[in-house]
Amino acid sequence: GLYLQHYPHRGVLVSALLILAGALIFSGSLYALVLLDVPALGAITPIGGVLLITGWFTLAWHLAHRH
Repeated sequence: GLYLQHYPHRGVLVSALLILAGALIFSGSLYALVLLDVPALGAITPIGGVLLITGWFTLAWHLAHRH
């Protein structure tokens, strides 16, 4: 978030949104899995993990290629 404030670039915004969505889906699906006891919700958890990883790689890509 702090980096986005100083360098408002589309790549940084996309990575921040991916990380936020990934964290919400990953954590939210685990909480829902425990609280609601619905095993099917466990299938959603890897999607959040993939979004988190993609967000971090997007941020790393942007940092490596900034001018």
